Amino acid sequence: KLRVVRLKLARAKNVPAFQIFSDAVLHELVQVKPMTVVEALRCKGIGPAKLPFLPVILAEIAEWRENNTSD
Repeated sequence: KLRVVRLKLARAKNVPAFQIFSDAVLHELVQVKPMTVVEALRCKGIGPAKLPFLPVILAEIAEWRENNTSD
C-alpha cells in the first residue's frame, strides 16, 4: 500500500517514485509504523525535505493500524 501511495505522490510531482521515498525507507516505515511526524523523522532516510509527503504516508499507516489492531 505504501508503494501505491508513493507512486501517486510521485506522479503528482512528476518525479520518479524513488525521489519521494526509497524502497529502504518504505521498509523502515513498515517496521517502525510511526504515528507522528517526529517518529517518522527518526527513520533513516527521512529528513526535512520529505515533510510534505509524511501526512499522506502517516494516514496510510494509521489506517493500517486501525484495521489490524486487535482489541
